[in-house]
Amino acid sequence: IPGNSAASGGAVHNRGTLTIVNSTISGNTAAAEGGGIYNQTGTAILTNVTIANNTAATGGGFANSATGTLLNTIIADNAQASSNCAFVELSGGNVVDTGNTNLVEINGVAQPCPGVTHRTRLLVTLRL
Repeated sequence: IPGNSAASGGAVHNRGTLTIVNSTISGNTAAAEGGGIYNQTGTAILTNVTIANNTAATGGGFANSATGTLLNTIIADNAQASSNCAFVELSGGNVVDTGNTNLVEINGVAQPCPGVTHRTRLLVTLRL
């Protein structure tokens, strides 16, 4: 899902049940939350998904304020206006990392974003 823009959820703004499998979400922009995906309410299940090169004011790649499940998912090289944060857990959000999720490379350095409290496996180096 490339090259879209919106106020929230540049590529996808979820308020129900969302399942994305074997997909890439890249080059999207949101003025507020979730350059790639904003999971506002409901459930988002991402399997074998790459979220890269998206931009937003909050949560450049993925902003979550509901329930999300991530499996074998990469979130990398996304930009957040204030801190280049690829992933953000907003108030009320709960993401379940199933154990095989590779998360968060920012400017070539593997790191979690502030406010993300679940454990993830991090990438050492990622080249897109």
